[in-house]
Amino acid sequence: MHRSIQELGIDRLSVADRIALAQEIWDSIAESVQNTAPNAAEIAELDHRLSEDENAPESAIDWQQIRSAALRKWSQN
Repeated sequence: MHRSIQELGIDRLSVADRIALAQEIWDSIAESVQNTAPNAAEIAELDHRLSEDENAPESAIDWQQIRSAALRKWSQN
């Protein structure tokens, strides 16, 4: 069942209230996902990534390098 924001009256809310509602919806989704066990395909992918990391730890990229590259790219735009 798909209902539009107009049918639900969401379009009549203030921007601040719509943002707060979106955050509440996002939080409820995150909570639901957090309480859901990974399926077989997800477990297989995690096992594959762990195996790759254990076999070639030097190929990992440090978070600070990723963050710095992203910030440089963002500041160029």
